[in-house]
Amino acid sequence: MVQTIDVNRLMADAKKSCCSESYIVLERNQIVKIGIGAKFIGNDKYDLTLDITINLCPGTSLMNTKLLEKSIALARELKALGYELDCQDGQVISERAFKAAELNPAYQKIVKIFEELDLFHESL
Repeated sequence: MVQTIDVNRLMADAKKSCCSESYIVLERNQIVKIGIGAKFIGNDKYDLTLDITINLCPGTSLMNTKLLEKSIALARELKALGYELDCQDGQVISERAFKAAELNPAYQKIVKIFEELDLFHESL
């Protein structure tokens, strides 16, 4: 069962923080990280994002072609879903903005894709 994101708490934390931002890591292992962020922009408005990071070379300098193939498949899925993709320091970093009511369904969709690609297992 996928956890439910408390979007109201995330937004409240952003509103009261010194930098008007809040971030929660939902899933993390050596290969992947999924998180959500909120930025309070005033007048009870927020920028909400779902962030996904794939580490292409976790813990080793040897290329893992199986992981690379799965990462390419994931990148295609994310691109088709409207996520922005960027590469930094051996990682694929992607994010997409959502409305509050869209965050939980979007997160559930991402978890399903990760499960189908078997990206939650650190022993790829």
